Amino acid sequence: MTIQAELALRSAIRKAALADATVSGAINASFHDGPPRDAVFPFVAFGDVLLRDWSTGSDTGLEHQFALDIWSLQPGNGETLKLADLILGFLQKTVLQLDGFHLVDLRFVSFEAKREANGRFAKGRLRFRAITEANPGGSDVGATR
Repeated sequence: MTIQAELALRSAIRKAALADATVSGAINASFHDGPPRDAVFPFVAFGDVLLRDWSTGSDTGLEHQFALDIWSLQPGNGETLKLADLILGFLQKTVLQLDGFHLVDLRFVSFEAKREANGRFAKGRLRFRAITEANPGGSDVGATR
């Protein structure tokens, strides 16, 4: 097991989303590791992650439970719902290429939308589950950029 697979998955998601004109335009080409201080809204940021060993006797694997957070300044949850639908549809049809790893499965788990405690921000959280394996016959060490 290696945490490099999570970095490769994040890189592939971000790279693919920013390369897609519709997704990139909708989020102002703003996709971050976490909420930036000088954010241009709306934007997407990686949220919580939980990793579990998913290895077998012959393959090294990792289960990823992760979130994509959608941040908006618009009143209500309309913008976060529209962006969540766009991002979910994009990820369901996109073949992600991970450096050094094979994406076995990527599944949508849940979506939650709420206002942050200060009432200023709307936040949508898409949750996913992914399974990755090291590329057969290749090393997964240092596979991400």
